[in-house]
Amino acid sequence: MQARPATITNYPLENQLSRIYTRAVFNKYKDAYVYGTSFLTKKVDAGRFLVVYGRDGPSFSWSQHEFKVVCDEEKEDYRCECMQWEHTGLL
Repeated sequence: MQARPATITNYPLENQLSRIYTRAVFNKYKDAYVYGTSFLTKKVDAGRFLVVYGRDGPSFSWSQHEFKVVCDEEKEDYRCECMQWEHTGLL
């Protein structure tokens, strides 16, 4: 039996995923988690935000860009110009 992969947070969800996902799938999850939490949001005005890369380190094409996010908080509808959600289903 293989050892469980190392987790990067203390969140119960991550511990559960480390038990049920294969190592390859769990590593994809970890990469997506680290990448997805590397961005900061700045409120521009009601229903409008800018999302910017907020970590030091190597730069890549997306780290040099501010993404506009428009939301309807009442309907819980969020749209980002990067189209990541529509393309991959990942935030």
